[in-house]
Amino acid sequence: MKLKKMLGCAIAITMGLGSIAAIASSDYYPPERLHCKVDTAGKLTCADFNRKYLVEDTYTADFPAGQEIVFTFATGAAYTTPQNEWSVFYTFKDTHSKMVKLKTISTDIQPSLKNGAWKKNKDLYTCSAGYMSCGITNLPA
Repeated sequence: MKLKKMLGCAIAITMGLGSIAAIASSDYYPPERLHCKVDTAGKLTCADFNRKYLVEDTYTADFPAGQEIVFTFATGAAYTTPQNEWSVFYTFKDTHSKMVKLKTISTDIQPSLKNGAWKKNKDLYTCSAGYMSCGITNLPA
């Protein structure tokens, strides 16, 4: 009986520490889905992401007047300059494979190479392992 209680306590502590580590992580992960629309002036506006880190960039989607389209995460891409200035982009696609891109707002924000599934290919880092594997780090306060 005591062994069961001790084992249960050990498991609870381990799970608790894992949760604390995940919460303490300073990484931000892109959303799984975006809801976007274009206004009459052609300006793209999306919801469901943190504007402290990301901003709308470009799109190829055909937006019906005044209607919102849902996009799902497709890939991440990042590159850096010799001065260690980073640009990170996330691509989201709709059901017709048309895209919307988000980009980081600061060149200090970097892909989370330590905790993510980012792969280096020459000067470009890519991540297509899913939105929860393509985090960014070095975030502004």
